[in-house]
Amino acid sequence: VVATMQYFPDGRWYETFEYGVPPEDKEKFNEEFSKRVNDCVGEDTKGIYFISSDANKNLLEIIKAAKEKKKDLKVMAEINTAECISENLEYIKKELFPFIDIYSINKPESFFLFSVDSEEEAIKCMQKLGKPCFYRVGKKGSYMVEKDRYAFVPSVHLVPKEEEIDPTGCGNCSTAAALYGFAEGYNPDMVAAISNVAASYNVMQYGPYTTFNDRVRKDALAHATELSKLAVKG
Repeated sequence: VVATMQYFPDGRWYETFEYGVPPEDKEKFNEEFSKRVNDCVGEDTKGIYFISSDANKNLLEIIKAAKEKKKDLKVMAEINTAECISENLEYIKKELFPFIDIYSINKPESFFLFSVDSEEEAIKCMQKLGKPCFYRVGKKGSYMVEKDRYAFVPSVHLVPKEEEIDPTGCGNCSTAAALYGFAEGYNPDMVAAISNVAASYNVMQYGPYTTFNDRVRKDALAHATELSKLAVKG
């Protein structure tokens, strides 16, 4: 599937599907989606990251099947903008949360979902729910929130700001990196640091980082370790 993404200044985004099976063709879309997820879950798979969608009501069954295939699989759901409304909170708690290990939303989405107007209030709501949340707050950085603790880590720039090329995809990149950190068992400050460092690599060029090898992984982890020392914990 290829889609055009439209972003807005307040953090909202929407997608228009142009190629492949569109979500509106629910039967074909769910069949293809289910097959691709099943193919991704193998012996070495530690985690999988979904962007949940109103158009795909079969998502819970797909997640359930993935969990049954690999019992220790960690599942992250990025709850998309359209679903982040207060009317959906009960559904998310009762229907989605039992099947996932961690979720992710951004700052504007948290305000809509929890009917709050500050990060502090949003974090209290997240902790009350008890489900780990990777909380994205734009250029400021990110939080990793758990039931009884959280960590905020500021964003990082590995090159001068004027050399940063394209921020497209930094949200997805950092969220995927947060799942990696969570699945590997890192503490909250390190999970947030790993995600921010991943975004700092993504912004260096158009498209994904070009050469991702053992040396780059080692350097990135070293950057994250240093960045985690700046964590503000609660």
